[in-house]
Amino acid sequence: VLGLGGGAYGLAFDPTGKWLATGARSSPRLWPLVRTYPQVLPGHEEYIMGVKFTPDGKYLVSTSQDGSVRLWPLDSSSDERSRVVYRAEGAFAAALNFAIAPDGSFAVTGNPLGQVLVLPFNGRPARELAGFIDGISQVAVGPKSHLVAAGSGTYIREEGIVRVWDLETDEVQILDVGDGEGIRYLDFTAEGDVLVHSGQKLRRWNLAGEAPGIVDEIDLSVPEATGVKVADLSPDGSQVLLIATFGNESRLWLRDLDTGASRELTSRGRGVNTATFDPTGDIIVSGDTQGIRVGPTRGGEPHLLLSRERDMTHLAVSPDGRWIASEANAFYKDEYAIRLWPMPDLEKPPLHTLPREKLLAKLKSLTNLRAVPDENSSTGWSIEIGHLPRWVELPEW
Repeated sequence: VLGLGGGAYGLAFDPTGKWLATGARSSPRLWPLVRTYPQVLPGHEEYIMGVKFTPDGKYLVSTSQDGSVRLWPLDSSSDERSRVVYRAEGAFAAALNFAIAPDGSFAVTGNPLGQVLVLPFNGRPARELAGFIDGISQVAVGPKSHLVAAGSGTYIREEGIVRVWDLETDEVQILDVGDGEGIRYLDFTAEGDVLVHSGQKLRRWNLAGEAPGIVDEIDLSVPEATGVKVADLSPDGSQVLLIATFGNESRLWLRDLDTGASRELTSRGRGVNTATFDPTGDIIVSGDTQGIRVGPTRGGEPHLLLSRERDMTHLAVSPDGRWIASEANAFYKDEYAIRLWPMPDLEKPPLHTLPREKLLAKLKSLTNLRAVPDENSSTGWSIEIGHLPRWVELPEW
């Protein structure tokens, strides 16, 4: 999407295909097409509740308060259009959380009515997994795609348990530590164990044997924090991202599950809503009140992708690491959309970290617009349109 600032009255490509010219009310504009712009996927009619890539990276799956679970094809050469995999009926039937099977064949969703649904992507009917009467807070799918887990306990203490269904045998296992706390995070490890976060504890359950058993228990509390939630587990299972709440602030922490060491990622701001690892575990993508921050797990100043959305709560990174998906929930119905951001080049310094002179030189190289002193302006400044820069290399920022 190009910000045309009042509409376009004409469009033209240059003969080389490197530029797009747009007419506007004040002056024509030239857009360098070598730059990868964020893509926008519109279609949902209400707030978008989650986004995830399929394991093969060919599709994006999203859920919304409009009750739909939608599948978006990402291959630009394909004629396939997005389609609704499932649409719930009723105000409370929309999925609040979902997971995708590792084999990419289905999604599993949970809603406030206590319903857990298996939604095949091949068009077959949905399958409901019964057992809960309280709202579903978390869902997950096992590494071999035949186990589905769901957790509850948001309002009813007795429902603070995890149920695990075997889709092949219909066997059901119940994981219950008896603390009466709602399930705040749920996932399978690569070995098939189940990680469950309730209260201040992260517990690892082994499902083998006659009954499930806890094989590890980790205290996730952060000093002086009023609350902690798990944002994501690293691909190798060795690290976990925590969002800790301190009054009106929420900060991002990284916990090493092997050593127990923790450190705050101070460069991620103090209004963090969500965070996730990339498929390699070397990059952390987080969302806060200013936008999306992307940087190495080892630390350092992240790149900042500015976004006008201030309530971003879900992020996903494509399996090839090239794209970041975020929900774009605005105040108007036609602005409920998904944004696909190109992964920034972390070998380059973030734009906002450049020294002043280098920053000004970079900004001047990107546009022929200049802010100049103007005594007749109420602000003391005005915008001057100068000569077009003679770009040797087309701008990519």
